[in-house]
Amino acid sequence: MVLVQFCLGGIDLYGEIDACFSPDEKQSIIRWIYDQQVVPNGEGTNILHCGFKGGPFMTIRKTDDTVYEYSNCANLAATYSALACLAILGDDFSRVNRDAIIGALKHLQMPNGRQVSARTSKAGIE
Repeated sequence: MVLVQFCLGGIDLYGEIDACFSPDEKQSIIRWIYDQQVVPNGEGTNILHCGFKGGPFMTIRKTDDTVYEYSNCANLAATYSALACLAILGDDFSRVNRDAIIGALKHLQMPNGRQVSARTSKAGIE
């Protein structure tokens, strides 16, 4: 996701987004970005992992095609990059799960105020 942001950001810096991508191509990239969004599951047990992940390679599937819970995990860098890419591409952010991202961010802040990039378990969280 960060690489996509660097590429789109560079093109946008030169004001060439519309020259490089047709509206259909922009929508295709936007769909791909939203495919990387980790949203709360039915039980809400994955709130620590919500936001955007770096790409489809970040998800590990079991042999029965279900997902290992802790492999489908967003992180701060990918979430920031995804939001920046959506802005560059002119998305309206209507499909961003804001509540899930805010919930995850709350759990990523440590008691001393610093942020961690991602959590891989519930350890140390009240």
